[in-house]
Amino acid sequence: MNTTKAGENPQTEPDKTKELDKAKKLITDHEKTIEDYTNHLKRLQADFENYMKRTQKEQKNIADAAINNVIAKMLAIVDDFQHTLIHMKNEQTTKEEIINGVQMIFNKLHKFLAEEGVKPIESNGKKFDPQYHEVLLTEETNNAPENTILEELQKGYTRKDNVIRYAKVKIAKNKTQNKTQQEEKNG
Repeated sequence: MNTTKAGENPQTEPDKTKELDKAKKLITDHEKTIEDYTNHLKRLQADFENYMKRTQKEQKNIADAAINNVIAKMLAIVDDFQHTLIHMKNEQTTKEEIINGVQMIFNKLHKFLAEEGVKPIESNGKKFDPQYHEVLLTEETNNAPENTILEELQKGYTRKDNVIRYAKVKIAKNKTQNKTQQEEKNG
């Protein structure tokens, strides 16, 4: 008995086998494509990991070379200190010669810092700026405007617009303003 409905083509057993073989081939082709893509991605991932390792090593080498360059420049200054110390032990060396030697080393060190782009932060007499200054002391006075730097306690430095060390300063506080604030608290 034929169970097909009107308008349908009954498939024969060989046709079904052909279709099944086509589907199996298609699945096999897709599995091969997936395997190819997976292998390609694994190679790309390995290449990327090798690139990252190589880049990190190159960055370390560049940083080491820069540090070695700075150290080489500093060694010349260390040599000058060593020569000065030797001369200081000599009883015939005068105080003025020692001062001149230390001043020479100081000047070389500042020249080295300038060559590396290091600049001192100007502080004395300037208005306090928290981007460049750190307040260690305040002094009540009417001789300078509020927050004016009265004294630089330790010099600050910048390099390429970045603060390397903040200038440590003493700033002015207005005497009368502080007394008025205390009176308001007590009053």
